[in-house]
Amino acid sequence: MEEIITETLDTLKEYIPKLVRASESIAENLQGGDHYEAMQQLPYYFEGIEWVVSALNGISKNGIEFEIESSSLNEHLIEAEEAIKIQDYILLADLLEYEFTPILEEWLRKSSEIVG
Repeated sequence: MEEIITETLDTLKEYIPKLVRASESIAENLQGGDHYEAMQQLPYYFEGIEWVVSALNGISKNGIEFEIESSSLNEHLIEAEEAIKIQDYILLADLLEYEFTPILEEWLRKSSEIVG
């Protein structure tokens, strides 16, 4: 396996758990009423998800069989954007906790199954 793919997989295995913890932290802040702190973290969180999607797509394009379910992620991103617009912080917390976290955990599981 190419070195860049191996390095990317190693980085994903370290980075995705950080995104899972960020999902939980942001959701807790939203549920606890610390909306300012949560909203400060969100851009970095979504940038992280964007990087993970790009990395996973890059791995797939290099001949590694690896499917990610991006359609459900896209739906949840749209829901999250709407929740932010209307300041529905409970919905946003629920999306992070019950939708984004399981997707990230599945991606971690799939990326860990690839032997590099």
